[in-house]
Amino acid sequence: MGVDELVDENAFDPKRLFDSKDYSTVIVNRDGFTNKDNEVANLMSEIVECSKQTIDTFDAFAKLKTLNAASEMVKILGQSGDADDLGRLVAICWESGVDFSTYMTFFSALVCHPDYSVAMEALTVIEESEGPFKKEDLDGAMKVATEASTSNVGLVEDLVAILKNRYNF
Repeated sequence: MGVDELVDENAFDPKRLFDSKDYSTVIVNRDGFTNKDNEVANLMSEIVECSKQTIDTFDAFAKLKTLNAASEMVKILGQSGDADDLGRLVAICWESGVDFSTYMTFFSALVCHPDYSVAMEALTVIEESEGPFKKEDLDGAMKVATEASTSNVGLVEDLVAILKNRYNF
């Protein structure tokens, strides 16, 4: 904030608060969030902010895993609109060590996302999921992958190979 913004209240442009070049803000629509949803959203935002400043984020990742926050994290991903934020938030999923085995269809859809970083991070979540896997989850994920229309064809091919391997678990 410049001196002119302190003196003249009309000089400050609040839109700058949402400009990622000036401020690093993760925007998530929190309508209808529970206390746990808000806690998880705060932890994920903290990780994004800290990683941009190279501060250790170990405690926040550990807390997400302790909370077993898979459903809340998926809810937050579903409400994040910005592709840059979404890619980082998806990365937090696999970095946290939380198991997303029951969300194969959701992350398969993200592998088909037009933004390569979002798609790559989603594929990593699927790769890191340990199972057990339900057949209906794998069937849904396979359906998404085989019907996908995306520029990230190589990632979708990798997804299909991973899913075929999961059927053998």
